[in-house]
Amino acid sequence: MKIWDEFKAWIEQVKAYFHTELELVKLKSVRAVSSIVARAYALIFFLVFFNITLILGGLWLGFFISDLLNSTVYGFGLAFLSFILLFGIFVRFRRALLIGPFQNLMIKALRESLEPNKEHEPEGETK
Repeated sequence: MKIWDEFKAWIEQVKAYFHTELELVKLKSVRAVSSIVARAYALIFFLVFFNITLILGGLWLGFFISDLLNSTVYGFGLAFLSFILLFGIFVRFRRALLIGPFQNLMIKALRESLEPNKEHEPEGETK
């Protein structure tokens, strides 16, 4: 009977180990999902903030140039042309200005989420 009791104890240890591993996987998945949601929320916030800033900056630029030229039509026309020129620059150099940095940012974020944090692991443990 002693062997049978040891076997039962071993089975219980294996069950506890798998239960602990399952909980660890659940916690890691919750952390990954919360990180993705937080990044999406931050991206939406910054896009809205950028659009509001762009609108207010465009109005300010239009009124400023209008005041300099004493013509509302010319002031807002030149402000509009400056935004069209800026848009053209972004379209022309989109790979270097927009696509490349965004891809690098996504690769960095994915690499950070896939690699285990070194600071949370005990010192003698490696994976």
